[in-house]
Amino acid sequence: MLRRLDGETVSDRCVITGVPKSTILWTKDKVKYSYQMTVQEYDKYVKDYFKLTEKYRAYQSKNNKNTADDTDALNKADTEVKKVLSKKYQKKYAGKAVKEAKK
Repeated sequence: MLRRLDGETVSDRCVITGVPKSTILWTKDKVKYSYQMTVQEYDKYVKDYFKLTEKYRAYQSKNNKNTADDTDALNKADTEVKKVLSKKYQKKYAGKAVKEAKK
């Protein structure tokens, strides 16, 4: 999927340089969980990722005056999008998640 989308423009300010992984990992109460999304679930997740990334980047870029700030804003947007989606999808798939074995 990354090779297919790498460098593709979604809109004026949203160029795809990577896609999220199809496995969601999180820790709750010192217990590690993981969930491997199905193809259909992952498709929905990636669409949410693109949509939210575009929204955050447009907002961040509107508030910046120069190229250096714009690059920083795009990186911040990516970080924020991952946090927001991570929480949303952790809740959605908590009942299907698998506890990771302790090492």
